[in-house]
Amino acid sequence: MYNIVILISGHLRTWEFCKQNFIDNFLDSRYNIDIYCQTYSEVESSFPTNRVDNLGDYPRVYTNSQISSLFENIPIVYLDILSENNFDPTNTIGPQAYYLEKLYNTFSSNTNKYDLIIKSRFDLILQTKLNYDYYLQNCKQNFLFMNRFYSYNIPPLLMDHLALGNPYVMQKYLLRFSESLGVTEVYHSSIDYICEKYNISRNIDTINSGLKRFLNGKVIEEW
Repeated sequence: MYNIVILISGHLRTWEFCKQNFIDNFLDSRYNIDIYCQTYSEVESSFPTNRVDNLGDYPRVYTNSQISSLFENIPIVYLDILSENNFDPTNTIGPQAYYLEKLYNTFSSNTNKYDLIIKSRFDLILQTKLNYDYYLQNCKQNFLFMNRFYSYNIPPLLMDHLALGNPYVMQKYLLRFSESLGVTEVYHSSIDYICEKYNISRNIDTINSGLKRFLNGKVIEEW
């Protein structure tokens, strides 16, 4: 049986509204799936955006027990809950990249246990179930599979709300900010950097996704 690991890092945002979509489209009993998560007690980022103002009457902070309850029926192997105030302000690669690296490093000594590594986020929704058979077959070609995000943009944006690949590809992807120090301020330039240096090919033809967001106290979908 193939082994798959899913890494999710960041604020919970609309996770409680996306959870069922995750169960339906990410989980598959034909595979061994482990999930590693890092999140904050704060539901939305307090800085530098104004997203927290869009929560309306929704809770702004959860307790650890409340967060843990949101992962019932999810095969969690590792769950790290922090406060925004715990982030080291001297870190130069940003909190999302920092904690993705930290999640990766929790199992990096056993990376070869996994045939497929997936990076996702808590507010992501998919149109269809992930075709793991396809990704497992084709990830040997060093593809970095990424999602297309349509929203209101024509043509669709190339995004990495969801990214997946074999252990070699995902190591380069997840650790790219620490390595490509010259392009840390240009998000997609860091992906260009690893693709060129390590002969990785981006593939965006197979994943259509959207996001659920808070807007003026309501949950909306962007596709």
